[in-house]
Amino acid sequence: MIETDDLASSANRPSITPAISTSGLSKRFGNRSAVRDLTIEVPSGRVVGFVGPNGSGKTTTIRMMLGLIRPSSGTARVLGESIADPPRYLSRVGALIETPAFYPTLSGVGNLRVLATLGGIGYGQISHLLDVVGLSGRERDMVGSYSLGMKQRLGVAVALLPDPELLILDEPANGLDPEGIIEMRELLRRLRDEGKTLFVSSHLLGELEQVADWLVMIKSGEALYAGPTSELRSHETSGFVLGAAVEQLPALESLMEGMGFECRVEGDSVRVTAPPEAAALINEQSMRGGITLTEIRPIRPTLEQTFLDMISGDGDA
Repeated sequence: MIETDDLASSANRPSITPAISTSGLSKRFGNRSAVRDLTIEVPSGRVVGFVGPNGSGKTTTIRMMLGLIRPSSGTARVLGESIADPPRYLSRVGALIETPAFYPTLSGVGNLRVLATLGGIGYGQISHLLDVVGLSGRERDMVGSYSLGMKQRLGVAVALLPDPELLILDEPANGLDPEGIIEMRELLRRLRDEGKTLFVSSHLLGELEQVADWLVMIKSGEALYAGPTSELRSHETSGFVLGAAVEQLPALESLMEGMGFECRVEGDSVRVTAPPEAAALINEQSMRGGITLTEIRPIRPTLEQTFLDMISGDGDA
């Protein structure tokens, strides 16, 4: 696991009770370990992306947090309470796990009223929640006529019924069209700004990169990284963009190739694949070759590139 203490500044470290913390959390099904010695800490008031390949243990971890299954060993706390006693914290947690199930012959508002009644929750927020998730105007339609994306939005509204401190969402953008994905992104940010913590499991890494300010990455049930999204990529450089006068670009390309670096001319610059420590040498050799660099800009990998570099695919636990 990457040590985040070396990466994150003290300003990035949680200063209040973590929303979620685990220590040596493990879950075995027979001889198979779905989660192995998972130790992470998730700060409050963040959008936290929970990522890993199929079979990495994401769903099993979420189910343990929600008290749906018990760990084989280790401990965890949710909102400061032990997962050994879920009733102490579940009333402050909202969750959307996998594809939500609704009564197809009831309307959207009807489903919310039934679920609110079962949860001992009043109806006061229902109209507001339908507006928040973008279902106003369709709330009287039968849920059986809803698209998958609309059901996902209704599922988020259900998760928000108890006005939770912590919202756990498993693939909330599943089935949404591009416009719906943008709306979901804005909803997550708005909920975070209201002080809620959002723990979001998703395979849409491009979306998580835009909305998640904290990441937990796991593989085969073990943590690879847990820390600020910005810090995960800030220490990695896949190369540089070198700027120079147009007439010097062929010479610059030749120089980089002579130094053993892969490169190519792109417009008015040269893109070079090189390690971070090569910047000073590139600048020095360019000067010696009579080439004046107007820019040396690091190329930061996307979250998806970093993810693929760190983990390889497997099957979902």
